[in-house]
Amino acid sequence: MASAVPEGLRKVLQKPLVKTVDMTAEQSAETVEIVTMAVDKYASTSNYEKASQLIKDTMDKKFGATWHVCIGEGFGFEVTYQ
Repeated sequence: MASAVPEGLRKVLQKPLVKTVDMTAEQSAETVEIVTMAVDKYASTSNYEKASQLIKDTMDKKFGATWHVCIGEGFGFEVTYQ
């Protein structure tokens, strides 16, 4: 049986978690707004291609044409060394 998510945790999970950025605070805030808007718009249909295209087009117009966007489920990575 799944347990209910506590209200305080639910509020935290509704906003994106930004760990590190290499941009100004203003750019970072605008980027979070752009990504949140695009994901909210296309999340119900799981249309990640349109969401990523909307994010890229908006970022290119606001900050110049150097942005790459990857959205999806099940991303992971593995690091090995010897």
